[in-house]
Amino acid sequence: MEVFKCLVAQSGYFAGPVFPVRTVTKITEYTELSPAEEKAKFRDACRKIIGQIKSKQYSEKNQEINNTVTDILQDDAFVSRVEEKLNIPGCAASRAVSQAAESLCTALGEVKNEYIRSRQDDIRGVAVRLIGMLEGIADSPENCSAITAEEISPALISLIDNQLIGAMLTDKGSPNSHASIIAGNLGIPYLYGSAEAVKAAEKAEFIIIDSETADVILDPPERERAEAEVRMEKVLAERESRLQEEMNFTATCKTKIYANIAGPEDLDGLLKSGADGVGLFRTEFLFLNTEEAPSEETQYRIYSKVLEAMGDKVVIIRTMDIGSDKKAPWLKLPDENNPALGLRGTRVSLEYKDIFRTQLRALLRAAPGGNLKIMFSMISSQWEVDEIKERIDEVAEELEQEGKNYKVPEIGIMVETPAAAMCAAELAKSVAFFSIGTNDLTQYTLALDRESRGLDRYFNPHHEAVFRMIALTAKGGHENGIETGVCGQLGADPEAVKRLIKDGVDELSVPIKKVRATRILAAKAEKELSEETFAVADSACEAGDSMISLTAAADGELFSMEEIPDPVFSSGSMGKCIGILPDNGNIYAPINGKVVTVAETHHAVVIEGEGGRQILVHVGINTVKLGAKAFTLHVEKGSLVEANTLLMETDLEMIKDAGLSTMVIVVVLNSP
Repeated sequence: MEVFKCLVAQSGYFAGPVFPVRTVTKITEYTELSPAEEKAKFRDACRKIIGQIKSKQYSEKNQEINNTVTDILQDDAFVSRVEEKLNIPGCAASRAVSQAAESLCTALGEVKNEYIRSRQDDIRGVAVRLIGMLEGIADSPENCSAITAEEISPALISLIDNQLIGAMLTDKGSPNSHASIIAGNLGIPYLYGSAEAVKAAEKAEFIIIDSETADVILDPPERERAEAEVRMEKVLAERESRLQEEMNFTATCKTKIYANIAGPEDLDGLLKSGADGVGLFRTEFLFLNTEEAPSEETQYRIYSKVLEAMGDKVVIIRTMDIGSDKKAPWLKLPDENNPALGLRGTRVSLEYKDIFRTQLRALLRAAPGGNLKIMFSMISSQWEVDEIKERIDEVAEELEQEGKNYKVPEIGIMVETPAAAMCAAELAKSVAFFSIGTNDLTQYTLALDRESRGLDRYFNPHHEAVFRMIALTAKGGHENGIETGVCGQLGADPEAVKRLIKDGVDELSVPIKKVRATRILAAKAEKELSEETFAVADSACEAGDSMISLTAAADGELFSMEEIPDPVFSSGSMGKCIGILPDNGNIYAPINGKVVTVAETHHAVVIEGEGGRQILVHVGINTVKLGAKAFTLHVEKGSLVEANTLLMETDLEMIKDAGLSTMVIVVVLNSP
């Protein structure tokens, strides 16, 4: 047994297998195999790495890293250099990869474009991984293990399924490092600062990592190992218990939490994530790693597979977002001084009509198989939306004439430009939903290319101007009865979620691995905002010597008691109250308690809370005239409810058509 003291970056406990991340220190340079056999080894290694990437689930950022890996492994400039080296008898595949990578990096180093020069690090990283595969070094554990390495980088983490990472141990590190952030997100311990521990772990079979004592224990005696395994079982049980508590807490979350995906290979992780739907299916990945544009049938099968798997849940598919930093080798786009401001996104689709037509045909044919919505990126003007609709109508007419089964889904646009945000109220009249791409909206609002190097301090996604653009978009959408989502990185940002919800965002679409954490953030934000809103409105109503804390009974604009357009309530004769002009028809319980009264016409419910205080939730003014037609109850007399439980659904349009106010009045009744 060996014991080492380390520094703590993230707290926690782990007991189990250890997986040392090994690097190649000496490569095979010469071989007795023929050039054809070495080429076969090289191609097989490339296929295996690509297969590993496609078979695992990764975070959004790690998926971007892996897309770079697959791009390089399929790039002619790299592959041809390797195979040229392998034409020399006796040259081993590892040596050819190393030499080809350095040769290509040298060539790129002479290019003036900084972005292209930056690809050198990517190529060297791929070469290291490829050589490791050729030399027989595993790059991922088979079971959940403690990952040990001199240093853990984003590229290293991208190789490993997050579910297989039970703990981290490194020599170099810090509480603020990328590795520490990952460990925190995964809820696992991370210790660092001991080269001796990392080196010794290479030969160990069993490891204990304990942040309470900052100890790393390698291969303990059988008795201590058994005790550690028992403790680990308790840790796992506690994690499961916390997960259940989180699920209970988030059950009343009103904000929809969707997931971002890149294709059917994400389905397993998507279905396990508990996402409410797919907020962004990035179809460009179907176009980027091929020698030609995917056919209609290929796209149709892929879209259909995802829609079938998701059933009734919403699947928002974005048409190909090619251009700028995403280049398809078969599509020769013109060279531009600033691609971020040029031909990209839907602009490419509108200019390359045949490619767009093929994708639309595949989407419309797949639509009957699920709950599909189509989204278009990089929109800035009304005429673009009009032209998109014309193209959809043309495709629908074609399919009709051909006798093929199809459906025209709802369409929405990504709000990524200040122009779209400023004109949101007008654009909302032509589409069914908005989705804000905060990454691009930030760069265009701040006039800063997000690919620029060395300008990080100027790129601020939390800039007030960005949030104002988001709020303006949501307001424009709500005024026209459509929802607004966020599918950029800001949607999963712990520091931004509360502000996004406050500003009117209805849906957050995030990487699969962040669905659960984002739902918790959203639920907490809703609770805090609800309490803050009522506090601002002076709705913490006096009840003897105590105060009653209420949560929002509906989403919408708040009004003081005096502003309620009904003297029965505004006079305070029934009790202190507030009004809410609802954004939608969902009405929620404002407190924990028991339903003691339900109106025959279902428009009003009384809940009795702690201490016998009763709260009336009254929907609309004079809505008793409608009978029960406009209301669908989800509780009955005697039901026990928690704050934010759905009480009823209301048909706001029916109330409006009857010329009545839809205002929801929450009253703290004078007498229990």
